Amino acid sequence: AGNHNQINTLVSNPEIMKRVISAATSAEWEVRKEAAWVCSNIATGGLDIHAEILVHHGGLKALCGMLESSDTKIILVVLEAIEKILQMGEKLGHPYPSHIDEYGGLEQIEKLQEHENEEIYNKCVEMIETYFEGEEVDNENIAPSIQDNGFKFGVPQAKNLEKQLDAASETNPQKFNFSF
Repeated sequence: AGNHNQINTLVSNPEIMKRVISAATSAEWEVRKEAAWVCSNIATGGLDIHAEILVHHGGLKALCGMLESSDTKIILVVLEAIEKILQMGEKLGHPYPSHIDEYGGLEQIEKLQEHENEEIYNKCVEMIETYFEGEEVDNENIAPSIQDNGFKFGVPQAKNLEKQLDAASETNPQKFNFSF
């Protein structure tokens, strides 16, 4: 996959796309690498519609699977492709972050934050902060503070939870009908 015309020819043929995606997921390593490059070229060098077609044929799932590679260059190529797909998805309103999470890609991206290559680390941190902020819920109340020569944890006490629950019940009473 090269220029827009070449990419368009490739993505316009569903059989070829299926073969490329299949090669990226289940062929021998050298073939998988080449297929990952093709997917990356479609995502990064093509139009938005080309990336959408790639995703439609399973390319995003295949790219997420390639994040388990030990090949630094392939990881960078795949991360770049996933980032382009996320950018396009955000622009067009597609929920690609949830798909990436579903395919195990978010877990792999989180693991790659510990990679020895600084470029991989930086790319993963940037992607998580930009596209997956809502995936993990951090509770700032859990962080300890120093009080009276010790740590005080801000975990809500049972009394406070009961008060919050009572207040919620009063403002939004729900009735249940258990009859059959």
